[in-house]
Amino acid sequence: MKRLIPAALVVFIISLFVLSSSAASKSGMNGTDPTYQSQWTKVDSLERKGLYRMALEEVGKIFDEASKSGHHNQVIKSVLYELKYNSYLEEDDYVLGIYRLDELAAKAPSPSKEILHSLIAEVYWGYYSSNSWKFADRTNVVDADLKDIRTWDLKRIAEKIRYHYFLSLMNKEISQKALISDYNEIASYTSESSEIRPTLFDFLAHRALDFFKNNSFALPGPAETFVIEDEKYFGSNSTFLSINPVTNDSLNTQFFAVRLLQELTRFHTEDKNMAALFEVDLERMKYLQYKSVHPDKDELYYNSLHALTTAYEKVPYVSEAWYEIALIHSLRGDTYNHLADTTKRWDKKIAVEICTKIAERYKDTYGANQCLALKSTIEQKNLYLQGEEAVAPKTSSKFQVQYKNLNKFYYKIASYDYKKYNNNRTDYDKFIKELRTMKPLFSKEVDLTNPGDYQNHTTELLIPELEPGFYFIIMASNEDYSDNKSAFAFMPLWVTDITYQSRSMNEKSQIMVSNRTTGFPMAGAKVNVSYQEYNYKLRYYENKSIGTFTADENGIIEYPHADEYRTYMISVSHNGQTYAPNQGIYDYNYYYYNNYNEDYVTYFFTDRKIYRPGQTIYYKGICVKYDDKERSVMKNWATLVRFYDVNGQLVGEKSVTTNQFGSFEGSFTAPYDVLTGNMSISNDYGSTSFRVEEYKRPKFSVEMNPVEGEIKVNEKSPQQDLPRPMPVTDLTEQK
Repeated sequence: MKRLIPAALVVFIISLFVLSSSAASKSGMNGTDPTYQSQWTKVDSLERKGLYRMALEEVGKIFDEASKSGHHNQVIKSVLYELKYNSYLEEDDYVLGIYRLDELAAKAPSPSKEILHSLIAEVYWGYYSSNSWKFADRTNVVDADLKDIRTWDLKRIAEKIRYHYFLSLMNKEISQKALISDYNEIASYTSESSEIRPTLFDFLAHRALDFFKNNSFALPGPAETFVIEDEKYFGSNSTFLSINPVTNDSLNTQFFAVRLLQELTRFHTEDKNMAALFEVDLERMKYLQYKSVHPDKDELYYNSLHALTTAYEKVPYVSEAWYEIALIHSLRGDTYNHLADTTKRWDKKIAVEICTKIAERYKDTYGANQCLALKSTIEQKNLYLQGEEAVAPKTSSKFQVQYKNLNKFYYKIASYDYKKYNNNRTDYDKFIKELRTMKPLFSKEVDLTNPGDYQNHTTELLIPELEPGFYFIIMASNEDYSDNKSAFAFMPLWVTDITYQSRSMNEKSQIMVSNRTTGFPMAGAKVNVSYQEYNYKLRYYENKSIGTFTADENGIIEYPHADEYRTYMISVSHNGQTYAPNQGIYDYNYYYYNNYNEDYVTYFFTDRKIYRPGQTIYYKGICVKYDDKERSVMKNWATLVRFYDVNGQLVGEKSVTTNQFGSFEGSFTAPYDVLTGNMSISNDYGSTSFRVEEYKRPKFSVEMNPVEGEIKVNEKSPQQDLPRPMPVTDLTEQK
């Protein structure tokens, strides 16, 4: 949620968490050095010298002294430094670090205990994230060493993460009274963030909430898991708190996120902190809009944002809700299509009006700054050119201009050296500057119709008659084409009678040169064929010519393939004209890459693409033999079909024999008690994939009454049938 108290509790370093030493604790303590400044200075000095063991000893002294004095800032900070130095000194630093944290959390007083539990949860997830590949093929572990995380399975880690995040929120009567501003050694904050997340409880709860909102454990669970489908979740605080969500899925992160949002909502409803309550409400709405499965969630989200703007009108942070509303209108405006859906044409204008009003009313707030950025994006001037790559000489032709937020634009046409443009070593910034300042052969000012809807519009313009050559059409929204945040666009243009077509054959390629207007072949045309090869010494691509060829009476030239993939550049000259487009022909020796004797392929098919655990997977295969360009089905051919789960482990295998049509069929059962996801059926010559998931069946059916009378083409059907809810008995009877 942007700049709220950052998760600066820890920084992930060498698979552990460590804090930088900065400001000292504000809490008073016994001793002549209440800030521990001299001790931390010594620690930093030893660290810079690489004396980590000596630094660790000094950190231990700080920990002992801070523990006796009850100064939580210094206790936590010293623990994190201890973990850091152990990671340098011990081979099994992660195992030792987690064991050390568990040991400290067991005997630490509150609220140090809660902070340590939050840290432990994140360390567990960090270990899994860094070593997830080790868990991919690991089944449930029964006799695991509870102290050695390396022997655990994912379920045990998930349970530990959940457990420690919950423990971090225990003793809330203490953490809810502890101001976050008193913990400047372990959490950076601003005056604004301390207002909307004022307590240590807010800090810890949001750390847990951020985890459960953004992660899932990807473990198999019950068929009926927790989903957010009730519109009451989008309701007022009292409505939201009246919900009692339940689930049989003990590791469903969505469920825990909802419960944490309820806990934060209840806390700030009771302490009447309107700024903090608004931020929790807005976070709830944004999370629900992302995770809810309600069919009208977008409309519910939009309405709930408007409800927030009314309920928190006097809270400056409400500007963030207005920004979200403006963003919705802007995104709706993106769906405008003048040839199809025109209902959202003016939504971008609505967004601009909202942003203007909010930036004025709630000046200098975070939401107001977001509105200004959105408004600037919507109001940005755009130009885009589209037209033919080449046109015939002395012939007027059209090109299309797409523009946005412009009342007029200027364009010019200037000639350019095509060899310079095609060498692919152009400094782009220098090239654009050159285009802006080029003297034109033709220039014009064009007035546009700008309806003020902040949408893209198009118009067509004529290119005047031009002599053969290479040109650029250059366009800008200001008359001097200067780079002052104006709209700018350009397009290369060839003016020539020449055109060509290409085709690949087995061991060679052909180029046919013809007249662009008449289509007649250009006999005698000179065609240069080249390719680019990277020069590792000069560090750029060099042009390598394979030769210049003369077109025959049919305008055709032939050139040989290379025995590798290659992009060829073509340049054609005839009667004083040249045509050398800066685009290649992707070509290779087809015969070289397909010169094989025979090959076998199995094409697999399944009756569905998604199954639930325990369902039958019906499959069919067709076996084909390729012999050069000939193909035939494999009759009475035996093969072994294998079924692999999401971890690539073999679930089952069956021997099958094809029939007279080269096909076979069979079935497997989707496995229980394994990780769900993409699974596959294959043999040595082909495979197909599908998903095995716990999914909900559709809860509606459609029934059509018999059509009465005759219906003609383009005539509307009188049917008015709508989907109806499907009875529970219907659902359970489906297979």
